[in-house]
Amino acid sequence: MFSGERSEQFQQVTLTSDRKEKLKAQHSNAHFDMNEDGLPDLLLTTQTGIEIYSRIGSKLVDNFQFHGHVPWPSEISEDGCTVDQCVGQIVFADFDLSGTMDLAVPMCFDTLCKSSNMFLIQMSDLWAATAWNWVPMSLDLGSRHFFPPSAQSNPLQLLAPRVGDVDLDGYPDVLVPLQSSADKPETHLLLNVHCDDCHPFGREFQIRPAFMEGTGNAILGTFFDLSEDGRTDVLTVSGDQGSGFKTSAFTSDDDNDAYFAKVVVLSGACYHNCKDKSSSFVPYGTNSGGQMIYYKSQRTGPESFHTYRSCAAQLPQSAYFSLQTPYTIFGLGNSPNFLDNLWVTVSAQSHSWPQIIPNSQMYVIPYPPGDPKHWKIKISLFPSKNILMVGLALVGVCGVLVLLILLLHVRERRQDLQAKLQESNRFHFDAM
Repeated sequence: MFSGERSEQFQQVTLTSDRKEKLKAQHSNAHFDMNEDGLPDLLLTTQTGIEIYSRIGSKLVDNFQFHGHVPWPSEISEDGCTVDQCVGQIVFADFDLSGTMDLAVPMCFDTLCKSSNMFLIQMSDLWAATAWNWVPMSLDLGSRHFFPPSAQSNPLQLLAPRVGDVDLDGYPDVLVPLQSSADKPETHLLLNVHCDDCHPFGREFQIRPAFMEGTGNAILGTFFDLSEDGRTDVLTVSGDQGSGFKTSAFTSDDDNDAYFAKVVVLSGACYHNCKDKSSSFVPYGTNSGGQMIYYKSQRTGPESFHTYRSCAAQLPQSAYFSLQTPYTIFGLGNSPNFLDNLWVTVSAQSHSWPQIIPNSQMYVIPYPPGDPKHWKIKISLFPSKNILMVGLALVGVCGVLVLLILLLHVRERRQDLQAKLQESNRFHFDAM
């Protein structure tokens, strides 16, 4: 982080804490707002558990204050496991469409991951906790289990889920490396589905083998919008240290015409006044991490409309192949309703925009940083398949109407011609 000009040196900040634990190897530290005060906090994964630090003040001279420590489950140390071997990478998303961030972490309870599970925790509950009863979430992996991590032999062999909303229903899904009876890894989609008796939140991750069919023995997979159409495509990496690695891209062929909102929050360092640039230059590629994005909308229920909220953190992690997208894609389901409000929080400063059209890509420009009421948003629209269907239906209706008009016109002409012929053949007594 630079405090001004790039000629300045980095500023080292010492965390105010008595805890001296080492970080977990292949850690999944994160930086985003965890207590909804607008300031990005800090989460560290250590050898003993999760450490949380709250941000005190928004200036560079301010610091992070130790907030709490939640130890890993005691089962980790059983059966020859260590934290580095058996605790996977943490990911963050609003998995239950509640408007608050959740934490998901996969864990193994033996070195081969034959006994493995995933834990899903709401961040607001974890923030208030000093200890935690680690209860596994409902998980359906079929006959497979998590692929055991081994970063020492292969830096890509990590137990790392990666988040993306495949079906755009608003409930984020994950890609995870799994293993069947064979020794080779298989990256599979775990779909976030509703389940009445599932723990927690009534949600469950279910494996969908057909989604990744044909991708081979991928040791790593992540989501990316290759076609810039709001759909989550997949990038995979297969291979090993000896034979080398191969990167592949697979586009999604899902015909589900659900709606989405795609958001990029820029750094706000400049806007039409960037150094050594023309006045028309806008730095669209300078998105920064840790910003929070929220929205509120409605969906049709069995009898009425239901209001719901969701949120996401932009690039909260960057280390150890977290491979998060530089944008946020919210799935809006199949209801083409406007977003009632979209608001963005940047270092305790917030601004909202009403009535956002679905299927939009938005660039939020938080400039000037200290004056949110002057922040700008630029919107690009993506037409959905429904627009094409409506257009075809309209053309079809117009064609039918034109055909009916022509038929009626021809019929009328024929009737007029017959009337004239009858009139010409009629005997006129007045002429005698």
